[in-house]
Amino acid sequence: MTMQAAPLATEDIGLGTAYERVAIYRLFDRWAKDLRIEKACEGPVDGMAGIPGLHLLGFAHHRIPVTVFLDSDDALRRVRAIYQRQRVDSMLSTERLDRGSIPPGRFDVLVNYNAIPYVQDWRGYLDRLFTVEARWFFIVVSNPVSYGTYLRRLQRTVRGERVTELFDHEGVRRGAIEPVLARHGRIIAHDYLDCPWWPDFLLPARKNLAGDTLAKVKGLLGSNGGKSVPKRFVFGEESYPFFEGEAGYEETLRSIRLHPAFDRAPEPVARFFGHLHGYVVERF
Repeated sequence: MTMQAAPLATEDIGLGTAYERVAIYRLFDRWAKDLRIEKACEGPVDGMAGIPGLHLLGFAHHRIPVTVFLDSDDALRRVRAIYQRQRVDSMLSTERLDRGSIPPGRFDVLVNYNAIPYVQDWRGYLDRLFTVEARWFFIVVSNPVSYGTYLRRLQRTVRGERVTELFDHEGVRRGAIEPVLARHGRIIAHDYLDCPWWPDFLLPARKNLAGDTLAKVKGLLGSNGGKSVPKRFVFGEESYPFFEGEAGYEETLRSIRLHPAFDRAPEPVARFFGHLHGYVVERF
């Protein structure tokens, strides 16, 4: 089962996406703490609900050179603009790469973010991914067993919707993906991430509760009235407040702290709330 590639997002919309960004950067920092990383890469397939190609921005803040591969010149331009705004563009290299290709070069870490549902033959894709000259692989996929997925499945049944979503894909299930990973390396960490209380899965893939509400409000107001809709929790080239020193950083963190989250909770709790789960694999 393979989903079609989703349109590339030009903004991060909603508190849910903001929380996911914070969760990613915190988890990747924790994963990297005991690893000696001097060079990292990500892409070219990125299943992030927001702007693609930004998962290694935290590494750049730690002065680790990163390479971002994407299949869109416009998406790469956006990545460069955000890195420049963060004053870490000297740590960044970008390269356009077809989404069916595997990153060339030599790296300590390769990040693969929720890409499996968007590729042909996901097992073969992972086999090819592990031919990259990297020691560690950070592989993140949707969590198919959070409470939100069951609510969404019930909602689809009630509405008679026939859609395939990220958490439906075979490759996101632990019983399916872990044997494939184990063929290529040692799984040294597994964690659930993006574990707030709310179930964004009540909406189709690449949408979230706040973003969907904003779109509906804009539709009701019309094109002129839509100009008055507040841009809170809409982030991109002009505002990306996920690192200390950026305008809006403290306000964004305060908003996130108002909501219960369970990323560092015991595994049964994190699994129940987590939108995603991920692996660190050390290649043989």
